[in-house]
Amino acid sequence: MDKFDLEVYNALRELEIAPNLRGYEMLKSAMRIIKQDKMAIYSVIKLYEAVAKEHNSTAGKVERNIRHALQSANSDFLTQKKVLGIARELTNSEFMATLAEVIKVKLEG
Repeated sequence: MDKFDLEVYNALRELEIAPNLRGYEMLKSAMRIIKQDKMAIYSVIKLYEAVAKEHNSTAGKVERNIRHALQSANSDFLTQKKVLGIARELTNSEFMATLAEVIKVKLEG
């Protein structure tokens, strides 16, 4: 596990996204793909397809599982503001892009 993966893990824990949800593991997989290919976030369907292949699932199920994990998070908007700098409900792609950017800035800064 490198520093980027560790930061993803820490952020998901701080946001209280339950690790027993499939969407939690799928989010971690999506973030690894985004780390390797910065342009992946601009083609969310292809990103979901890559995650689906890794998890023996479908792109639709990946989208639904990630959405469910984000909506099931027990954190409040104050925690989200602290971790991501944004205090509103985010779409899947907004969440992943924001998390990737926050981690990138943190590791570079």
